Amino acid sequence: VPGSYVSFNWTQFTLGESYYIRLKAVNQVGTSGASEYILAVAGQSIEAPSNLLLQAISGDSNNGTGFGLSWNPPAAAGNLTYTFTVYMMTGNSGVWRTIAEGQTGKRMVIDKLTPGQTYSVRMRGFPSDGSPPSLYSEIASAVAIDFPGAPAQLTTSQIDVTNGVISMNWQAPSYTGFVSDTITYNLQAQQPDMVWVNIMALTTSTSATFTTDVKGQPFLFGGVYKYRVQAVNARGTGPFSAVLSAFFAQRPLPPP
Repeated sequence: VPGSYVSFNWTQFTLGESYYIRLKAVNQVGTSGASEYILAVAGQSIEAPSNLLLQAISGDSNNGTGFGLSWNPPAAAGNLTYTFTVYMMTGNSGVWRTIAEGQTGKRMVIDKLTPGQTYSVRMRGFPSDGSPPSLYSEIASAVAIDFPGAPAQLTTSQIDVTNGVISMNWQAPSYTGFVSDTITYNLQAQQPDMVWVNIMALTTSTSATFTTDVKGQPFLFGGVYKYRVQAVNARGTGPFSAVLSAFFAQRPLPPP
C-alpha cells in the first residue's frame, strides 16, 4: 500500500470469514513493528462506540486536573451488553496506552493529568457474548486545563460619593483555559477594619457597578475600601487580582 494512503479498500476476502488485520510501515531503512490488530468479519459491520466527548472537570490536590469522558455504545448492540477498553495518547502523535478496561455504562472520569497538555482518547467495545470486539471509535482530543490566571488592571471608572456607588472594570486573565470556556468572576470588597466578603459572584462581565456598603454594613466616609477580583473556569478558581484601594473623602460640613 503506498505510504500516502490513510485508508485502503480490500476486496479479496470470503464472506463470513473472520480476519485479523494489522499494519507495518516500510521505508528505505527497513520495516517497522506491527500495529495493534483489529478483528473483522467479512461482510459484517462491527460498529464502534460513538460520540466520544471529553469535558474539563475540576480537580483537587490529590487527583489534579482531568476530563469527564462520555460515549454512546455501538448502535448495533441489540440486546448485547458491552464492556469498554479506553486508550489514551499524550499529544497527537504519541503511543496509545490502555488506561481502563472493563468499563460499563456511558461515562468515566480520567484524572491526574498535566495542565496544558493535549490528550487524545479512543475506545472499543467488547460484547458480552464473546463475539469479536467493535472497531475503534473516532479519536477525541482536548487540552487539560489549569486554573485561570489573575485578572489584571482592576480600576475604578466612576465614583459617586454622594450615593456611595462605585463602578470598576478589569481585564480578563492572560490564561483562561479552553478557548470556548465561559469565564466568570468573583468580586470581593473589604470595608475598613472588616473581613473580605463577596459582593458579586459568577458574573461574566469584566465590569461592575455596585453600592459601597458591604453586606448591609453602613457606608463609611473617610475610609479606604479595598477590592479584588478572581476568575473561575471549568478547572476551578484562580488567584485574586492586585488589590484596588478607593478612598471616599469625608462629606464637607455645611457652611455656618
